[in-house]
Amino acid sequence: MIFGDRQELAIEVERTDTPWNVVDPQNDSVWAALAIWVTGQNLSEHRRNGTDRVRDDLHIPLVPLARWAISARSALHYQERSPLGAATSPHEELDRWSGGRPPTGVSEDAWLDRRDVWWSEHFTGAATPDVTAPSIGIVRNDDHALLSWRTPRLPTPDRTFVYPHGAVVISWSVLARALDEFVAAVSEWARPTCELAAENDHAAHRLEYYTGLAEHEIPGFGFLPDAAHDPAVDPLAQVVRDLSHRTSTGPARDSIVGTVRSAASMAGHQWWTLRQQLVPAPSRSFEDNGYDGAQAARSLLGLDGGAIDDVESLLRHVDVDISADSPPSAADRMLVAATAAGPAITMVLANARTEKPWGRRFELARALGHLLLDQVRGDAIGAASGPQALASRRRRAGAFAAELLLPTSALEEASDGVLDGIVEGERFAQLLDHFGVGANTAAYHLWNQRLLSSPEVRDDLIASV
Repeated sequence: MIFGDRQELAIEVERTDTPWNVVDPQNDSVWAALAIWVTGQNLSEHRRNGTDRVRDDLHIPLVPLARWAISARSALHYQERSPLGAATSPHEELDRWSGGRPPTGVSEDAWLDRRDVWWSEHFTGAATPDVTAPSIGIVRNDDHALLSWRTPRLPTPDRTFVYPHGAVVISWSVLARALDEFVAAVSEWARPTCELAAENDHAAHRLEYYTGLAEHEIPGFGFLPDAAHDPAVDPLAQVVRDLSHRTSTGPARDSIVGTVRSAASMAGHQWWTLRQQLVPAPSRSFEDNGYDGAQAARSLLGLDGGAIDDVESLLRHVDVDISADSPPSAADRMLVAATAAGPAITMVLANARTEKPWGRRFELARALGHLLLDQVRGDAIGAASGPQALASRRRRAGAFAAELLLPTSALEEASDGVLDGIVEGERFAQLLDHFGVGANTAAYHLWNQRLLSSPEVRDDLIASV
């Protein structure tokens, strides 16, 4: 029996007899040969040490895995990032958390406790501690799921897995459906030996998971009533999710809430008309989607390959209002909010980066990228720019801003179409001055477009200005 799609994620099970030496009659009541498929790869495929035979499944009890999927369901559905940020590999995020120091105001013990809770709710290894099987990490990211896996490191391993580790981006809907169907089947098989009751999914926990706020902090934001059931339908909840906790709960909170809510009183939605004219490209990397979207937007706006003199005028031309407020924030840079086919507003937060003309231009361009390319949740679009923004949105909107402000055609011209051509003379400095972008933006854009030969050349360009 297969739950899901082998080209995305699938759980394939074939029931087997319960071993004679059962220890726990409840947890061991349902056994099966299990194969986990991710993007066409069978993660269960392995070879026992000392043999040449390759086995394509693992014989394990299914009830512990089903119990984990039930208890972790709310976290998987609503907690779309860790408190650290937005790595595309849950395992890499866990490693950073394990080796990093706690933030200001959080004790080391409390920080490690939060990490352990996050691990227990996002990694299947929490359900299979006594089984030599890959631990799969799952974090939702809009309509995607960020998925990674690693096999346990044992002092004397008895088997070698064909695919011992990896990280992919897959469809969230396929993954969620596969888990739900797997749980339903195991629940049926386990009766009457044990009951797998559905976990209580209290509405308050959904907003806590989604925004990263504590329960007592939520009332101060005035989230829309429907957000208690589906937080993503409120653009304010989307914005808060992307902001660092220090910014969203600090002195800037009232300004942030007021700015997002003020969009409802404005008129005009040319940005939505522009969005509807963009033809989504086939599924590629987040960066490629951003580049493609910016090239299409440039064409529709009649910008060709020239520089954009005034980004603020461009945004107002497509009915994106720019808030006069600019509260300070040490880490976060911008927020943007809108409703589908309705008004949109953006606010640039004040810090060392956004006080630079090129920094402000980039964040405003990024805001337009979010409006044109982010997934609509309910009728809402909300995003923020900072270290904790969702990986897909941050990378896609960043690529959009780079291409919108500094088109690839201009990079090729400035480089004479040859590798490292931009390093000659004053070409790089002249490029920055003409297009009004920062050194980091231009250098990484050149690197991503394969116009630089090495990261060292890229870093030297950044240091040269």
